[in-house]
Amino acid sequence: MVFSPKRTKDSVIAPRAMEVKSYLRFQFPRSNGQLPLSYYLPFLSNPEVEEGQDAIYTRNRPISRAGNFYVYLGAESRRLRLNFSIYLPHIQSEKRRINKYFSRYKTSVQSLEDQRRRFFKQQTGLNLRETGPLPASDQIDQAWIHARRHFIEFYQRENFTESQEDKLRNRVDTNTLDIVVWWLNLIRTSVRNNSTNTLETAPIVRLTHGIMYNDIPCVCTDYRISHSPEAGYDLYTFLPRRINISMSLEEVRMGDFTKFSPGEAVKGDNLAGWESLIEHGTMDPYVELIEVLNGFV
Repeated sequence: MVFSPKRTKDSVIAPRAMEVKSYLRFQFPRSNGQLPLSYYLPFLSNPEVEEGQDAIYTRNRPISRAGNFYVYLGAESRRLRLNFSIYLPHIQSEKRRINKYFSRYKTSVQSLEDQRRRFFKQQTGLNLRETGPLPASDQIDQAWIHARRHFIEFYQRENFTESQEDKLRNRVDTNTLDIVVWWLNLIRTSVRNNSTNTLETAPIVRLTHGIMYNDIPCVCTDYRISHSPEAGYDLYTFLPRRINISMSLEEVRMGDFTKFSPGEAVKGDNLAGWESLIEHGTMDPYVELIEVLNGFV
């Protein structure tokens, strides 16, 4: 294909907008009657999803019959093996264009504007060279400082000036490094409860990936994080440039134990059988898709 001045490459290759079509949504339960906290992890590269499910039968073996009778007893939960990678150079190359997605991948409890202001709030009087613990409000409100501390070590603490510190606060790459660390810690929470209130169990991990998986509620039974040494590391922070994640997910369909209805909160999470395919054409919850169509993204 020849690209003429009237037909540029950008006009031929449509943007995939993958981050709004493929992602994990972590829902953290709260025991005080409030809505769950929701946090997002986007797939910025194609994930691999392996699916399987086992039926449960009892076998009756009549005498002198060359075959069994099967009685269906149900099925095990659907299993999803998820593999994906986070490529640091890819995220860094997006620069400021990716900033607009950070608020969505932080939490959906507040409005998008509130989330954006909270994530990029500049702290006044915060000295990143201090080694003592930060006040609780700063730990919540500030953009994460993992990457900044490593940058400061690289530039040597004793020669680090206030102007350099201000410059680091505004660096896009420190924000991208910190969001990667945040995503990794988000994955680690997938198998943990609230240690201060054990009634708040491990999060529900909801998988969305294109047209094939639409807001599938799962529990994570195990995860694995590794990296590819041949891809190298970030010079300042030693963060691997390619991080590989593997998660074992098992579908959990609870809802309100009534009839399945796709696109409806709670009812979309009810158990769906083959009648759902005939009636609705799907067995997926589709709850998140409705939020997207209502302008959530």
